[in-house]
Amino acid sequence: MAEMQTWLVAGPLFDIWTDAEEKVAAVHLPHFLCLGGEETDISLMKIAHFVEARLTLEKPARVTRFHAVLEKPKFSLLGVLIKPLYDKFFSVHAVVILYQILKNITTLNLYLVPNDSSLIQAIQDAEEKFHSVLVRKPPQTIMPLHYGSRYTVSSSVDLKIIPKELHFTYKNPRHQQSYVQFSIRSTEIVDISLKNKEDLCSVWDTSLEPGASCWMVDFYG
Repeated sequence: MAEMQTWLVAGPLFDIWTDAEEKVAAVHLPHFLCLGGEETDISLMKIAHFVEARLTLEKPARVTRFHAVLEKPKFSLLGVLIKPLYDKFFSVHAVVILYQILKNITTLNLYLVPNDSSLIQAIQDAEEKFHSVLVRKPPQTIMPLHYGSRYTVSSSVDLKIIPKELHFTYKNPRHQQSYVQFSIRSTEIVDISLKNKEDLCSVWDTSLEPGASCWMVDFYG
């Protein structure tokens, strides 16, 4: 869809429906942009409205730190978009997610995605198919990130990391999310950092502590 390609996803997509007799004054659609409490130029932001596979763009009535407000909505698939021309001038709230693959060598998959619950759920669904478990660490990055930035994983021990870097972008939840994979053999505490490839500033740090059986993780179910 050519028109869609001129915009960047700025929030999750919702399938919203209501009875024909009911009237809703407004819907508040969440976004994961970091606006820093500043007033936002709403001309940069649109609400994507999908009807029968066709896209129309609607101007939000107002934009708050966490929501774009659409008044008198026509319900269907809705989500927040922003013009990519301005991608260097806005930041995105992001999270790091770690999953451990259960085998003799401790192997972990590290994801870096916008703070979108649909993406987080898609990663969980994909990992659980292989019986991986979530490593519970604070996920929020130290600072908001920018689409298009690249990040590398560094460690206090020597690790083989594949691939060497992560490209921070938005991928549809139906698609495979990008991740880096590394294995740990150390029996000591291992420090892990995610750093911006351009300036080597850390955007996320954690420590992995060996537990009684393997690594200290929380198992689903």
